[in-house]
Amino acid sequence: MEPRSPIGGDRPEVTFAGRIDGDESFALAGLTGGAPVRLTALEQHFPHPERIDDDHHLRAVADTPYREVEYTDRLLTVGGVPAWLLTVAVGTPLVALLVVRVKRHRSRLTPGIRSTT
Repeated sequence: MEPRSPIGGDRPEVTFAGRIDGDESFALAGLTGGAPVRLTALEQHFPHPERIDDDHHLRAVADTPYREVEYTDRLLTVGGVPAWLLTVAVGTPLVALLVVRVKRHRSRLTPGIRSTT
């Protein structure tokens, strides 16, 4: 299900759509008698409530289960120091050293240009 219009708020977002068995929730089981139901959960923000001009009118769009996934990012640390900082602090001098060595090696292989005058 999805709303036909935003009714004066931000665009509604479906956060869950799927089958819920009656035994998953005591409150739901009380409403449905334990029978499985299809549930759609919407999230919508109304920064200006005075613009609300109607009730939601829902329409069936598809019978596809949907579940919002939340990701929790964690900063990788080594001894309390962010790993990216260690990579930059150690990697930059190593790359610089490699560049210097390659330049020295090439200068040894390239014969010098001599003047004939």
